[in-house]
Amino acid sequence: MKLIETEILIEADIDKLWAILTDFDHYDKWNQFCPKAITTGKIGDTIDMTVYLDKQKPIVQREIMMDNAPYELGWGLNWGILLKSHRLQRLEIVEGGFVKYYTYDKLWGLLTPIVSWMYAKKIKEGFELTAMCLKAYAE
Repeated sequence: MKLIETEILIEADIDKLWAILTDFDHYDKWNQFCPKAITTGKIGDTIDMTVYLDKQKPIVQREIMMDNAPYELGWGLNWGILLKSHRLQRLEIVEGGFVKYYTYDKLWGLLTPIVSWMYAKKIKEGFELTAMCLKAYAE
C-alpha cells in the first residue's frame, strides 16, 4: 500500500469549508489542481475530474464517489487486483479557531509500485496545491 497525504490549518468556519469542497460546479474558482469536477456527489455515482498532474496538460479521471458524510468527502477506483485507490478529504475543528484540512490517497494492488513511481510526487504536489488554494480562497 502507498499513502500520499497532506494537511493544512485553515482559519475559517468548518461549514464554509465544507460548502466549498462540495460545490463541485465551482471548483474552477479555487482549485488549480482539479479545476473541474462533475458529479452528483452521491455515493456510488461517478466523479469526472479534470486534473493537472503535469501543470500543463490536463487529464480527465473518472472515479466513484465513496464518502460524502459530514466533513468527509472521498472517491476512488477499483481495478480489481491491479489497482485500487481511495482519496479522502476531511475537515476537523482544532484548537485556536482553526480547521484542519487533511487529505490522502491510498493506493494498493499489483500496479501500486509502478503508479507510485510515476505519479506519487505529482499527486503529493497536487494535494499540497489544493490545500493552499482552499486556504487562500476560504480565508
